[in-house]
Amino acid sequence: MTWRTVFSNGGKADEMMRTIAIAGVGEMGVALARRMIAQGQHVVTFPPRSAASVERARQAGIEIVAEDEIGGADFFFSVVPSEAAAPLAERVASICRSHARKPVYCEWNAISPGKLQCIADRLAAAGMTLIDGGIIGLANWSVDTPGPTLYASGPAAGLLAEVGDLGLQITVMDAGLGAASALKLSYAAITKGLIAIATMAAIAAQRKQCDESLTAELARSQSGLLDSFSKSVPNMLPKAQRWTSEMAEISDYLGADSQAGMIYAAIAKVFGQIATSVDTRDFLACAYRVRPEGQCCANALRG
Repeated sequence: MTWRTVFSNGGKADEMMRTIAIAGVGEMGVALARRMIAQGQHVVTFPPRSAASVERARQAGIEIVAEDEIGGADFFFSVVPSEAAAPLAERVASICRSHARKPVYCEWNAISPGKLQCIADRLAAAGMTLIDGGIIGLANWSVDTPGPTLYASGPAAGLLAEVGDLGLQITVMDAGLGAASALKLSYAAITKGLIAIATMAAIAAQRKQCDESLTAELARSQSGLLDSFSKSVPNMLPKAQRWTSEMAEISDYLGADSQAGMIYAAIAKVFGQIATSVDTRDFLACAYRVRPEGQCCANALRG
């Protein structure tokens, strides 16, 4: 593969400006784009669907280009909700199929290895190269902090190491396609699974009027857990709908018909219920706050 020859950092041949196309100008996509732009990279996207997304892209310094121009990028970063990953790959494959030069497709979404393989097949049919990826960490917009870690696997993953500094923390795994996706889902099964357990326990305790006692006991015997839940449970609330599809991917990864898979299918339903219930979200926003004795959460669940 031939790269553009715009040099930086003392003229090293692997330190060039790249054009990175990105789809998904939500919180994580914009955070990654800001970091790459701060490092001198050229980041583009095709026209977002909403006016809010257009404004987000412009404020981040992302150039909005015609859909057909995506084929001229060096890399294509897919950073979308799990359920949108396969349709996006099909769309990009269709755009790039007739191009002589095609971007390397980086699939960063929380998807099962099985879905990744389907995407790999679609892209291969269009003559495109795929890198399997998984993002672990928060979408921190500040370029002064390390930011999330991007794990990459598959035969082409080394291309990300060869291109120099994109302004991202990228770890290239010595493993095949599916490894980075599996790592992401295994990690999410632990971290988001714990948040789901805390959520279900809080709801059940409130309904039996022992939620204050639960919080007090956690403060006494498990202060680290309480401190974590007091932040992670409220932070989950605006993401509950997205986490629904991510839990479904974990279920597929573990085996939908296995006991482990069925646990995460049930957790997907829990997050789905949270996403659609204002009362539940209001209660969970304060469920793990330590309150003075006798003071209840103002947003107690009814019924």
